[in-house]
Amino acid sequence: MVDKRQIEVEVKDVFPTPVYFSNINRQITQDELDFVEQLRKNCYKNEHNYTSNETEVLLYKPMKLVNEFIEVAVSDYFRRIINPSKSNKITPVITQSWLNFTKESESHHPHAHPNSLLSGVFYFNADKEIDNISFFQNTYDRIIIESDKHNKFNATSYSYAVNTGDLLIFPSHLHHKVNTKKGKNLRVSLAFNVFFTGNIGVKSKLTHLNIKIV
Repeated sequence: MVDKRQIEVEVKDVFPTPVYFSNINRQITQDELDFVEQLRKNCYKNEHNYTSNETEVLLYKPMKLVNEFIEVAVSDYFRRIINPSKSNKITPVITQSWLNFTKESESHHPHAHPNSLLSGVFYFNADKEIDNISFFQNTYDRIIIESDKHNKFNATSYSYAVNTGDLLIFPSHLHHKVNTKKGKNLRVSLAFNVFFTGNIGVKSKLTHLNIKIV
């Protein structure tokens, strides 16, 4: 009989999904907070929380430093993870940005972001002791085998604690949600989408595409 302890095994990741984490590493300024509060007065009721009617939040002057921080992080994501060829001269562009407000007992429904390459969330107010974001597989499993211990190969969801100043960037197709909120604090997040301008593909391979965002 083969001793299972003598079998040498290596299990490799294939096509992992990246979620980029950073933090602004400074206090949110009073001008930024005042502007966020101003936009809070003009919201609509989402399924289980509230979302700003303004969809270009980062273009306003009070958001200048936050916008610069996010743009640097997005460019870093492109460089580290997508790593586009030098022949593909592309520039990432934030296409939309909006605010979400979530109070105690509210939540944010499961969703992804169509018509976008990357999406992200920046937290103006969150408490890592009680606030989190969950990512999950949006697939139908015809066969489900229950597990006593989850690992990165059999897990169907991941939850991460989030704090004020945190920034997350991830592929737009990755489904995510906010579970029913605990605690008395108002969770305030800025969500955004990213596409790009420039040239991709190769003309001789009939894959060339010139993308411009008007």
